[in-house]
Amino acid sequence: MNDSVIQYGPKGNTKEIEDVLTHIFNNNDQITNPGHKPTPICIWGTHGLGKTEMFCMMDVST
Repeated sequence: MNDSVIQYGPKGNTKEIEDVLTHIFNNNDQITNPGHKPTPICIWGTHGLGKTEMFCMMDVST
């Protein structure tokens, strides 16, 4: 069994990830042109890092 882990994308601390998410959410909110789709996001990492909590604690208005 191979114990190596393949990682994709940049690593970031909580503040860096929140900044990126805020940027993506703001851009997605501003998309008004037909045919332009919002940017999907995926946050991955081992369990217990607070990925869901961080996302839920952000001020996301719908």
